[in-house]
Amino acid sequence: MSSKNLVWRLVDRAALAEHLHSRKIKDSLATPEISLYHCRESGHGARDSIALSLPDGQCLLITLPETPAGHPERRKRSAQPATSEADTGK
Repeated sequence: MSSKNLVWRLVDRAALAEHLHSRKIKDSLATPEISLYHCRESGHGARDSIALSLPDGQCLLITLPETPAGHPERRKRSAQPATSEADTGK
């Protein structure tokens, strides 16, 4: 599967516990029905994941796409000369 796609799978609670134990939990939220975790793998090439504990006992693990290495793309702006009232004849 391409690294640009989400990868998801349904697991049991034991697999969820193992997933959470091996990652850094960046954020979490719990309601009476659902627990949500935003996790980050450790080490080089670390990827983020989202883990959901569902009320029926199943858990959903979603691995987010890898972020590209290198410099982020920057917008190229064409140089626009500043105009003043003197330049426009006003």
